[in-house]
Amino acid sequence: MWQIEDPNERRRLALAEIDKAPFGWYHVRAVVVAGIGFFTDAYDIFAINLVTAMLGVVFWHSAKSKPGIIPASSDTAIKVATSGGTVIGQVGFGILADILGRKKMYGLELILIIIATLAVGCHISKTLLYYTDSLFSLESGVGA
Repeated sequence: MWQIEDPNERRRLALAEIDKAPFGWYHVRAVVVAGIGFFTDAYDIFAINLVTAMLGVVFWHSAKSKPGIIPASSDTAIKVATSGGTVIGQVGFGILADILGRKKMYGLELILIIIATLAVGCHISKTLLYYTDSLFSLESGVGA
């Protein structure tokens, strides 16, 4: 079996195959997979504003100054972990997928998302570092 070394030529041939194929389930599947990826990225990025407000009510309800409101530094750390994790995940997993293959990386991303989701969900203390690390890991997987 022959392999094409030039990634641009490989991409061109793959797109030519898609263009030649009659409209069918393959096209629908490609659109649905891309749409789901976009939806999860967008939902995570936009929902983090609501999450930080709820975290303020839950964990800073007895604060001496501004009870129920998350401190600005904590709010910024959570939002930076979200955006940074998404960008790092997109770039890092994209490069790894080009090297190792898409199917293998989908499995690794899924494992990362499951473990990081459990870590974020099990966050029960005010340890912001644990939460932001878990959130960064989760966003790295979702961003991919």
